[in-house]
Amino acid sequence: MRVLEAGPGRVVWESVAPDGAEPTGHTLEWLGTTMEFDIVPLGACTQLRFRHAGLTPRLACWDDCAAAWRQFLASIQAFAETGRGTPFAV
Repeated sequence: MRVLEAGPGRVVWESVAPDGAEPTGHTLEWLGTTMEFDIVPLGACTQLRFRHAGLTPRLACWDDCAAAWRQFLASIQAFAETGRGTPFAV
């Protein structure tokens, strides 16, 4: 990943290939896509907005990637609410 933008309320990463690597499978489909995280104050609460630009249902990895993002984002929510997350499926 390469950080394209970073600030107090926003982070944007771009998926890039590691030097000397030959991307295959899901990794190849992710190249050039961007992951955007925005932290938005909403009254007494905070909202985390996420977008994986370029990840679409046309890609073979769609189902696996969507499930993984759901797990990861649920882990972030659990961590914020309880202090314990589960970033890796158990």
